[in-house]
Amino acid sequence: MSDAPNTVSTLNGLLKTIYGKESIDLRPDHVKLSKAVPFIEKKKMNGANYNQTIVVKSEHGVTYGGSAGDAFTYNDAIAGATVQATIAPSVMVLKSQISRTAIQRTENLTEGAVANATKHVIENMLLSMANKYEAQCFYGGVGLATVASVAGSVITITTDQFAPGIWVGGEGMKLDVYASDDTTSHNAGTSITAVDLEARTITLSSVTNIVAGDIIYEAGAKGKEFLGVFGMLNATSGNVFGQSVSSYSLWRGNKYNVNGALSFAKISAAIAGAVAKGVAGKLTLFINPKTWSTLLTEQTAQRTFHEGGMTQYNQGAESIEFFAINGKIEIIASTFVKESHAFALDLNCFMRIGSSDITLEDPMQKGKYVVALENSNAYQFLAYTDSALFCSSLGRNVLLYNISNAA
Repeated sequence: MSDAPNTVSTLNGLLKTIYGKESIDLRPDHVKLSKAVPFIEKKKMNGANYNQTIVVKSEHGVTYGGSAGDAFTYNDAIAGATVQATIAPSVMVLKSQISRTAIQRTENLTEGAVANATKHVIENMLLSMANKYEAQCFYGGVGLATVASVAGSVITITTDQFAPGIWVGGEGMKLDVYASDDTTSHNAGTSITAVDLEARTITLSSVTNIVAGDIIYEAGAKGKEFLGVFGMLNATSGNVFGQSVSSYSLWRGNKYNVNGALSFAKISAAIAGAVAKGVAGKLTLFINPKTWSTLLTEQTAQRTFHEGGMTQYNQGAESIEFFAINGKIEIIASTFVKESHAFALDLNCFMRIGSSDITLEDPMQKGKYVVALENSNAYQFLAYTDSALFCSSLGRNVLLYNISNAA
């Protein structure tokens, strides 16, 4: 088409107006964690990685002089410790296409006409990108789920590892499946052909070698994702962001075994470890929707809360708030949290960092949003991010695990 260059140029200008980062937040409301955590742009980067100073040990060079008023010698300084955490952002790109015909048949290349012609493709593209990014914020580096059983071509996911937000609209997604050792490949590149959220099942194009206990990743993701909150807080040995979690208690997340249904009393008990390590303000508790239902049932039965240090309670349409020993706890249901988990997070500790937040703009060619494909009757769009989630104080956060909900 001889007018393709002019069309592309016009499209880029219009798409910048419609979808440019200055005019629209590209993250939908339901991706609660990534939307709540600010993004730090690349000017704060140092080379390929981001280096962040973290405090991992207190000062101990104190001298007790008593009440006699005598002259005394100060004890030697016992320095606290600050170290450098190192964060390497990860690139994720989602590619979409729309037919040239859909654009060329637009009566006039105006902002409204282009928005109408592209909105279904681009809105779905951004939704898909945001969903995958949110799943990575919670579970990057550890896999999407664990196989409970295999029957024919149908895989049932274990109840404790199921998060509906990861799988909704998943038909066509390609997966890599690894053995329970998280190293041995059992199946690479199988595709989802059907999803049943109620039954916690996915139907696959191939189930060769897949067995119970296997770990599911999106195809190509293993070893190329940034570390999610679960991986940060679940670590009891090794390094997180280049620093040992076993060497410094402040650089180790807190874990609380719920061992049953979650209750307000158990939430209050769970945050004690974070309070001991310095939390003195609001915590945000992300929970699975089924756990949300459990807490609402308890709220309906109790009405008044005095157990576990709770002194005030408020229920809104999207969150529950109550006050405990740390201050306010806001409870938010997220479809990306697995059924057996909850995360009590001090969001002031978190940032998303890298060279680019989620964008439709070519990171190397500013103002470029679309490419006319040479051998296809289509225009191509890319959603791109080069970023990572980082926590500067793991000890002020809590992983609640082994939660079970009524069927």
